[in-house]
Amino acid sequence: MGNTINRLICVSSINQIIVALACLRYNERENETYNDYLIVNNAGTNDSAFNMIMKICKACHNFIKIIDFRNELAGFKKSREQESSIRKIVSSPRSISGLRSELFKQVEPASISEIYLRYKLNLPEHLILKTFSDAEIFLFEDGLHEYVKQGYNKRGLKYYMVKCMYRFKEDNFLRNFFLRYKYEERISNRFSVIYDDEIYTNIKKHYKYVLEEVSLRNGLRNLTNKDCILLILHRYSEFTGGIIQRNISISDELKYYEKLLRKISIVYPEKEIIVKAHPNTSQKLFREYSKLFGSSLIERIQDVPSEVLIALPEIKIVIGALSSSLLYAKECFGKEVFFLFPSFLENVKIWEASEEALLRYGIFEMKEEE
Repeated sequence: MGNTINRLICVSSINQIIVALACLRYNERENETYNDYLIVNNAGTNDSAFNMIMKICKACHNFIKIIDFRNELAGFKKSREQESSIRKIVSSPRSISGLRSELFKQVEPASISEIYLRYKLNLPEHLILKTFSDAEIFLFEDGLHEYVKQGYNKRGLKYYMVKCMYRFKEDNFLRNFFLRYKYEERISNRFSVIYDDEIYTNIKKHYKYVLEEVSLRNGLRNLTNKDCILLILHRYSEFTGGIIQRNISISDELKYYEKLLRKISIVYPEKEIIVKAHPNTSQKLFREYSKLFGSSLIERIQDVPSEVLIALPEIKIVIGALSSSLLYAKECFGKEVFFLFPSFLENVKIWEASEEALLRYGIFEMKEEE
């Protein structure tokens, strides 16, 4: 009889659960028993994404417990926002202890021996790693961000002042976040879908297996009897502020896609177009998409992750916004792939950095017009 290993898997997106399941498949050994706990540890994960994560988990893996920690993190964020800047720096024991107490109610810290979570360590990840301080760490990628050359996200003077202050604070997960603590002494492995070198362990085979398993369990085989183009939309008109810092009208977005459709029809007249909307698309924008794309906007695939659709054999070409789905379509499934870069995204640094990453892998832009 082998050992019993308690594993905590932390995710905040649909693609993360697929990558995490691939990591678990890779690490499983005969004669060992695994008790797996899943925690959704990001306040920004919406209900649609959470429900899809639940659906994938129930179809493909036997978790002992699935923990929805979004509300607790949202409450912590709200309490932090209500504190003065001085109090945030000097002390915040109440909000920290309260958050950890809620976590203790869900999982006994001493019982967890392995933690699986993304490379990018934000506050929720530091909370997990600090709380379960004896567990080994297994890191996995979080999509296209991992293949983008870093340096576009400049920090201001205020951030560095706060960082200096935290060097003298009590040892907690906020301090680790601001000091960008890496936990190197606890990291047992780093997993990647694409990279395969002395730093990263490649899980491409296991990632493909999980995608195909999800596809089969969703009844997506034989979606159509024609060779297809998968067009992945981005809802540009609703992704305003923040890193875009400009307003894009629904009219401008629809005009862009209308020109793009003409281009695709000319270049690939014999192929059927299947359109997949972004999961966070509002009903208002979805209705406008329906008018433009008609029957190409197949309703039954809208709740299916793009990462799953790219595994379908009838999908021969993938066209979409700058995302990891394009990279995986080419590198894992050998699809013909093109990215979209509308003119209204020019000079947006993170988009330009993502474009450079895709170009490195031989993925080129499809313009809406010649």
